[in-house]
Amino acid sequence: MSGGSSATLHFAVTPAVLQSLEIISSRGEVPSGLQSQLTALGHFSDGSTLDVSADATWSSSDPTIASIDTNGLVSAFSPGVANVSVSVNDVRVAKGLSFQFSAVGHYSDSSSRDLTSMGAWSADDATVMSISKGLGEALSEGDTVIRISYGGFDASATVKVTPASLTSVSMSSSSMTLAAGGVGSLIFTGTYSDGTLQDLTLSATWTSDDENVATVSGGDVSGISAGSALVTGSYSGMSDTSAITVQ
Repeated sequence: MSGGSSATLHFAVTPAVLQSLEIISSRGEVPSGLQSQLTALGHFSDGSTLDVSADATWSSSDPTIASIDTNGLVSAFSPGVANVSVSVNDVRVAKGLSFQFSAVGHYSDSSSRDLTSMGAWSADDATVMSISKGLGEALSEGDTVIRISYGGFDASATVKVTPASLTSVSMSSSSMTLAAGGVGSLIFTGTYSDGTLQDLTLSATWTSDDENVATVSGGDVSGISAGSALVTGSYSGMSDTSAITVQ
């Protein structure tokens, strides 16, 4: 470090930081004897959002009313109110996403310096994640260690690349016109962080804002009577709509 020849250096690598957790539920109330799946979304400092449900620690304030398993599945036992909480300790990245690491050098004179663009970066398994100037590209599922060397010092961070995460959803048609008594089909598609597409039609939750005009089940829309209705498909906290006109 210029101007401080007596200063010594140590530094650490940090991945994007989990800033907040969001619990997504298809229903706020669960009847006794039934179950409801919750989803935990992690919002990170690099702007990414990942489904961390499987990596989270779930808990219920009153398991005699409702319990929750390790994957976020709620089981309701008796009437009452139970608060569900979730926490995540590990930082992970989904296949197909970029992940920005930073390296900060801390000197013995109490100064610090961003070394992200100056060090030599490497990955123990470059098939899992590639790395260049601190920017990691998640290539395949697995574990690897990201390393940086600078000025004779080394630092590392362990990374787990998880399955591709859902980044967006879309309806096959933004509008549809039906005759009363007619039936039309919508396809609900998810786009994932690795660029793959998946048909989520049968997995999505479907609703119509006016079932007197049109009903929907599994993407199949039935025209009931003349008018307009908005059909919504939802999955993992994301949704899209189609405007239905029944003549």
